[in-house]
Amino acid sequence: MIHVRVLLLSVILAILFFTACSPETEPVPLDSSEPALAEDAVSPTPRATATPTPTPTLTPTVPAPTTVHVSSDGSGDFETLEAAIAAVIPDSTIMLSSGTFILSEALTLEKPLAIVGEDRARTEIVSAASPYMIRYTGNGVFSLSGITLRHTEGEGANVLEVEGGSIEFSDCRITGGLSDDNSPGNGIVVRNTVSGTIKNCVIEKNDGAGIALTDQVQLTLEDNVCSENYIGILFSGSSAGTVKDNRCLSNHVGFLVRDSAAPLLVRNTANNNEQTGLLYEVNESGGGEANGNFLQNNAAGPFGLGTDIFIIGPYAPALTENKCSRENLTSDSPFGDSSGIVFFSDDELPVTPILNNNSCSVVWCTGTPFNAACREDN
Repeated sequence: MIHVRVLLLSVILAILFFTACSPETEPVPLDSSEPALAEDAVSPTPRATATPTPTPTLTPTVPAPTTVHVSSDGSGDFETLEAAIAAVIPDSTIMLSSGTFILSEALTLEKPLAIVGEDRARTEIVSAASPYMIRYTGNGVFSLSGITLRHTEGEGANVLEVEGGSIEFSDCRITGGLSDDNSPGNGIVVRNTVSGTIKNCVIEKNDGAGIALTDQVQLTLEDNVCSENYIGILFSGSSAGTVKDNRCLSNHVGFLVRDSAAPLLVRNTANNNEQTGLLYEVNESGGGEANGNFLQNNAAGPFGLGTDIFIIGPYAPALTENKCSRENLTSDSPFGDSSGIVFFSDDELPVTPILNNNSCSVVWCTGTPFNAACREDN
């Protein structure tokens, strides 16, 4: 028994001895890196991303100008002229049949249009509206041809007013402008900075001017007849332009140029106007030129100024190769029966005219029109 215990003790001591003498074993650290991929590993194919199809940008379709027809009996594309004007887009053309189209109220046009009749003897627009019959205020071209515009009795009105854009008037007749406290009764009034042409029109029997241009208007007037108006053609403000081959007949005054207006008058005719054929009353910026005009038998009325060309100084236009004729005409004018051109001013502000080869007698006057001291140059 003692031997067994001694043997067990020896075994235990031996175990303790070898454990104490063995070197310390350090713990193996854990490898946190990702395991390497095998050389023959296949990477997954990325999924294809669909490219979105762009939405096409739609360009809006701009309606094109059209041509419509209106008849005086109510047939055609529209029953009335007013309905056609309201419906069509800018720059369209409205064709009018022969006959009479009645406007129940004043008509204002705010978009560029062409209104075309068959001719001024067969197509007319009539109205008793006030203070104007038709007014254009648009920015583009307003065209009028082959039409009569006639204002009828009623309140005072200008027949046709233009305040914007540009104009092309041809083969028109404008008549019936009626004056009262609110309107001078002009045939055509053009204002602001309007440009364009009036050609081959008849402007007659208006209480005011046949054609009245003011502000900075620049027009070409050609081959028109202005008759039986108070003034045939009036330039005022700073208006200008070329006026050629027109006839002003049997008005009170044929042509009147005043303020800073400076038109070029070429080959026009002024005959049988009651006061004078061509009247200037301009400031230092006005006047312009009058070249090659023919003036005959003006100042035939009881209040005539007795002259074909009358200039109220001190400023005057340039007058070149104008011809005056006073056949079979007598007058009680203080300027005499034979006077073709009268320059009139007071003593302190003498007239400074430019005269070149005119076939007119010339009279120089001071004082007042009917108490004047005059001298004549032949």
